[in-house]
Amino acid sequence: MAKSKKSPSKYVEKIRSLSFERNLNDDELIELTDITTIRATGLPPHESATAAFSATVVDQAGNPVQGSIVSFAVSFVRPGGNWRSAGGMRALYGRSGAKAERLVNQGVIRVLGTVSSLTASTDSNGVATVTYRSSHIGSDLSQRVQAQEKITATLSSGAKKESLINVGWTGLKQIAVTRGGLRVQGATGRHVIPDLNTFLKNLGKSVKDAGWPHPVTVTAAALKWGGQYPPHFTHKHGATLDLRPMSTDGNPTWAKRDGTSKANYDFVRTKALITVLKDTGGKVKFNGKNTGGTYLAGHDNHIHVSWLTSAVTRPSTRTWSKIAAAVVKHA
Repeated sequence: MAKSKKSPSKYVEKIRSLSFERNLNDDELIELTDITTIRATGLPPHESATAAFSATVVDQAGNPVQGSIVSFAVSFVRPGGNWRSAGGMRALYGRSGAKAERLVNQGVIRVLGTVSSLTASTDSNGVATVTYRSSHIGSDLSQRVQAQEKITATLSSGAKKESLINVGWTGLKQIAVTRGGLRVQGATGRHVIPDLNTFLKNLGKSVKDAGWPHPVTVTAAALKWGGQYPPHFTHKHGATLDLRPMSTDGNPTWAKRDGTSKANYDFVRTKALITVLKDTGGKVKFNGKNTGGTYLAGHDNHIHVSWLTSAVTRPSTRTWSKIAAAVVKHA
């Protein structure tokens, strides 16, 4: 079939299709997709999640048109408002707003997906392709609906084609609480990867069976579809938690690296908890002296733990018996 030539006076060009193919080429992302599913029409809110969007341009006879210029644009469908601007992120993050705004302006936080080029020329097959990079927005704080963006391909004539793409993880699980062993308090984001949920079930049971007077308390995980979770910066993928240090009365407490602490601070059980978290590959930030946590400003009153870069030692690889033995041994 002969290729059509670009001749606006003789041919009417149109975009026959706008398709995309996901490219999950980052080792960490591939590891996460083993346990955290995404639908065929979407991408996760991850730094390395990209897709190739291809617009196929044909003439009125259906022949591919070479050399046609296609413009590409990304817009949001949902959520909108503050979630889609630097100033809006500043408002959402409150006391950390200036940092959030700076990170958006630097491109570290992407409030909207991007394309590698705003225009592309069709090849001999009539295809123009750009690379779309996912935003970091999986939903808003209501978590009623998954984030969605729209990619629009437009010709100089005004002919266009649109494609919708969902952004977010679709396989995160709500944390399963264990009465007397593990609870969730004050958390808007209560979702984790399946393996971490299994680990938390086992941890809660072991704490309860070991007779600890108060349960482990989770205060932040991830939103239902992951993504940015104000006021947190690192809870996007369901493999990160904030927990309270253990206390003698079950109430919030704190401990500093100089050895001072609130009167109700339970050093022994806090250290036991951190030991178990680290044994499963977790990277722990906590300022309490001699607990095994790494110092980080602002972490006197909570334990931050992430398995995001240690997926090879996923929490679920620890059986219940090993977790229980570790809890009893260290407490």
